[in-house]
Amino acid sequence: MKIQQEKKHIKYLVAVTLTLASTVAFAAPPATLSRLGCGPNEVARVNGSNTWVCSTSLSAAESSIATLDGDVSTAQSAADTAAAEAAAAIGTATSAQSVANSAQASASSAASDAAAAQGAADSAQAAANSAQSTANSAASEASAALGEASTALAAAGAAQAAADNALSQATANQNSIQSNLELRIQTLENGDFDNRLDQLESLNIVSFSDTVIVSSEGDAITNGNNLLSAISTINPTAQQPVLIIIEPGVFNIGSSRLDIPSYTKVSGAGPEVTIIEQSSSSFAGAVGLSGYGEVSNLGVRGTDTSSGGVILGGSGNNIVRNVKVHAGNDRAVLSASASQGSAKNLVYDTTLVADQNRIIVLWSISGSSIVELNRVRSIVPSENVGGNIMQGAKVTIKNSDLQNGFSTFHASSANVSDTSIDGFPVISANDQSTLKISRSSLNSGQVRSEENGVFKIAMSELDYQFAPATSGAGTISCLNVYGSDFSLYDDSCLAQP
Repeated sequence: MKIQQEKKHIKYLVAVTLTLASTVAFAAPPATLSRLGCGPNEVARVNGSNTWVCSTSLSAAESSIATLDGDVSTAQSAADTAAAEAAAAIGTATSAQSVANSAQASASSAASDAAAAQGAADSAQAAANSAQSTANSAASEASAALGEASTALAAAGAAQAAADNALSQATANQNSIQSNLELRIQTLENGDFDNRLDQLESLNIVSFSDTVIVSSEGDAITNGNNLLSAISTINPTAQQPVLIIIEPGVFNIGSSRLDIPSYTKVSGAGPEVTIIEQSSSSFAGAVGLSGYGEVSNLGVRGTDTSSGGVILGGSGNNIVRNVKVHAGNDRAVLSASASQGSAKNLVYDTTLVADQNRIIVLWSISGSSIVELNRVRSIVPSENVGGNIMQGAKVTIKNSDLQNGFSTFHASSANVSDTSIDGFPVISANDQSTLKISRSSLNSGQVRSEENGVFKIAMSELDYQFAPATSGAGTISCLNVYGSDFSLYDDSCLAQP
């Protein structure tokens, strides 16, 4: 700006100079004239006016002007250069400003992105912290669960060890009981009966872990169904035997059989007041024992021709005590299955009744099973009732009263003592078996020994219609046997002359 002002002023002076060149006098202040080359002593006012006169020559003024013009041009050129440089600088500054603005915008955007990224990072950190906390909590819970599992595993191990020990002890106890049973059962044929009975009962079931009471609140069929249901729900074992008490009443089980599981005792209120009734069984029996069981103090009654009866089964000893068995006609009253092996069965204080045809006191007794009848009585309402003891059994009959009028008393490996056997058409031993009768009363059509059988009678009363007979190498021998008139028989059971 200052250069432009000086330039205008110079041009003005030049114009004045050219106008007043002839006189070299012009209205200008001395300071201005001094720039045109006038010395201090060369300037004079014209006639007291505002016009000043320089005494230098025109050429000197022109030279000064020329010099001034050169200076002006140089200054102009310099000014133009400076202006161009300034413009370039301004352009550069503008470009720089634009770049700066762009950079600022980028920086702002980057800052915004950074802020967003920081926010996301903060959120991610918070989520990570939360996940870490959850993981720590889960790890803590897992550790606690692992501790509990370890404790439970240790407890389970201890329980398993206890169970194994209990099982081992129970097995040892069972083996001891079984061994004791095998040893002591051998003494059943000797000594006092009541003492032997106590021994057998002590070996069978000593105490009960559960007791089930079956009431008789409905009719006979409802009562029977309740009894069958009660039996089906128990699960007795050698260590946990079960006692079932049946209240007074009639319990009709239809055509079913009351199968009593092993290690179970079923007891009623008496043979005349607690009655298990069966309408039909097709000779399957009304009550079945499965070994190591007992039925007592009740009645078993069949209401048609093929019902009733008690079946002795299983591989363990069974007890039938104070029971009245009233079977339909042509029905086994008391029988034992061939699958019993060497099982022991004790039947005492029991009454066996059949309506008609025959009463089969023991049926299908076979193998090495043992059956003892003590204080057993059979009631025969008619002549057509009989009994049969089959081959292979070890049967002991004592203190009993057996009546028959139809079938053969067909014994195998039997010992009979203090018993009345009355009305059997034939009493026989056969098939290499031994029948021993002592201190008893026999009233039969005939005594026989067949097929290598051995028949021995001692200290007994014997009455028969036909002389004793043998066949197939069978033998009969008598010792101190006498008739109803007290006449003695010889050693072949023939009457003395």
